Amino acid sequence: MPGKLPKISIITPSLNQGKFIERTIKSVLDQKYPQLEYIVMDGGSTDQTLRILKKYKSRLTYFTGPDKGQSDAINRGLTMATGDIVAYINSDDYYLPGTFDYITRAFSEKNAKWIIGMCRNVDTNGKKTRNYVSLWKGLWYRFPFPVKFKSNILYILNFIPQPAVFWKRSAMKKIGFFDVSLNFAMDYDFFIRLFKYSSPVITKRELASYTIQKQAKSFRFSKESFNESLKVAKRYTSSPVFLTLHYLHDLLAYRIYINSSQ
Repeated sequence: MPGKLPKISIITPSLNQGKFIERTIKSVLDQKYPQLEYIVMDGGSTDQTLRILKKYKSRLTYFTGPDKGQSDAINRGLTMATGDIVAYINSDDYYLPGTFDYITRAFSEKNAKWIIGMCRNVDTNGKKTRNYVSLWKGLWYRFPFPVKFKSNILYILNFIPQPAVFWKRSAMKKIGFFDVSLNFAMDYDFFIRLFKYSSPVITKRELASYTIQKQAKSFRFSKESFNESLKVAKRYTSSPVFLTLHYLHDLLAYRIYINSSQ
């Protein structure tokens, strides 16, 4: 990429994810991106997380102590971020090789405000799983539907894969931080606001992996997660059609989640 490389800031919120967090950390640091700022916000873990963080303290910045939840941890990290490009990756997910080099080129070439990539679903061993979920969600942001159509579909379902999203810090200054009152659907709310601000650049390249694990918050509290998602949709649309479709979609998704956990 010609000229000075943009600085990338990555935030990782974490709480007792010692089983996975080293994989996450390595996926960030192994990008070998020279202009990297990596901030880990730990909520006061009591497992091996702190031992792992100390191992990498020369290559990242970490803070540990009580917070008000995931959104608060992310926001605290974002307030410290100084990069031109920003993203967050949870402590059980990870980036794929070459992601940072790719997205910096994409931001430059497309003059993008934010970028959505592909995300693979994996099990705790890194094996691909739930391909039907990737195919279903991927349909809505990969297929060349008009932007207005995609923005309306977003009121029905959150098709955006969080680990594969990057945005300009300047865009975040326009739309604000994550809503700390939300425990599950803060990404959904944030992405709707981003979509209202600027149309994303969408790439078919896989940028990250999302780990399916039964201890994940969204898995353990899937019903609450879906209820909160509907609450967020109601913030941005009063259309009975969109809201009914949103409810029916989440009802079906909830049934699938419950069956897959048995």
